[in-house]
Parts: sequence; C-alpha cells; structure tokens
Amino acid sequence: MEKETVKTEGDYRAVIEREEYSYAPDGDYQAAVIRLDYSGYYDADAKNSAANEFEDAAKHFMSYYGMNKGIDVFKRYLTLFHGTQDIREFHYSYSPDSARYLAFDSADMRKVWGCAEDATDAAAGTAEEWQAYIDGDTYSIAVERRITASTVSYFQGEELGTEETEDWEELADTVCGGFYGEKWAREAAEELLSHYSEKG
Repeated sequence: MEKETVKTEGDYRAVIEREEYSYAPDGDYQAAVIRLDYSGYYDADAKNSAANEFEDAAKHFMSYYGMNKGIDVFKRYLTLFHGTQDIREFHYSYSPDSARYLAFDSADMRKVWGCAEDATDAAAGTAEEWQAYIDGDTYSIAVERRITASTVSYFQGEELGTEETEDWEELADTVCGGFYGEKWAREAAEELLSHYSEKG
C-alpha cells in the first residue's frame, strides 16, 4: 500500500502507510495468544508471556488426539481448569489451512484486569490485534504540512516568469507506527490531524 491521504484540513493532511516490518502486539492487558501447528510434529508456541504456561498442555493434547480433536480438548481443558470464558480461534486470512491461533482469557487474567465475573469478550481485542498482525494489516500514521515554493526563470538576465510548486512535508514529531488494522490507523490519523489543523 502506498502512502494514502486520510483527510486534509487547510495546509495539513493526515496520511497512513502500511508497515512492511512491524512488531507483534504487546501489552500488559493482553489475553494469552498461542500458535498451534503441525509440520512433521505438533507444536504449540506461546506468542506472549500470558500464554507461556499453556504450551505443554496444548502440545500434549494435539500429540495424543491429533490436531483438530486435540485443539477441542485443549479448549475444554482451559474452560474447566482455568476458568476460560472467551476463546477466539483465527488463522492467516490468505491461508486458512496453515497454523491456527488461539487467544483466550483465564479467571486469573480477568481478575487482574478487573473484568466482571461474567465477561465473555475479554480476549476479543487481543484476537483482533493479532489477526491484523499476522495478516500484515499494520500501519504507521503521520501529519504532513503543505509547502509552496516559487521558482523564478531568467533568460539573459531578464525575468521570464515565476512558477509555483506545491509539495507536502512530513512533520517528524507526528510519525507513529504500530497500528493494527486500517480502521484504527485512520481514526488515529484523523485525531492527530485535528490537533495540528487547530494550531495552523
């Protein structure tokens, strides 16, 4: 994706650009995320610290029951022994038969987060961010300012005319990356623009 203008206000505009290389989502209040795969052997890879303690159980169930049934048994294990109420399963949008991901909560996580006891969507935000990340749907945002330059042409010492050219200059202090999902990047870019258009 080329740099795209989201909105223009006066001499300022908000732009977004897809990030070719981005970091995995990371935060203190993430649900557990684990990647499950089979490539000659069953593998479970914790993608954040919240999932570390669940790797061995996931591998065990897949090795014993196979991929599909093993994941189903693992989900029941999470529900029965860890109080999990929200499990989100997802995969690469462009390759549904590849590795599968699970984002899930636990009773201990919800307690730390201060969620209601009957919360059923505690893993939703984490799953959404990770889906965007594995699909490469990550963006940076910036605000650019319009700049106008005048070029005077001369011939044999006499002025022939003036040409006005317009360009856009990126404001370095507005560049920010790590937005997961185009919708959130657009909203953040517009919000950032509002601060500069008010100043200008």
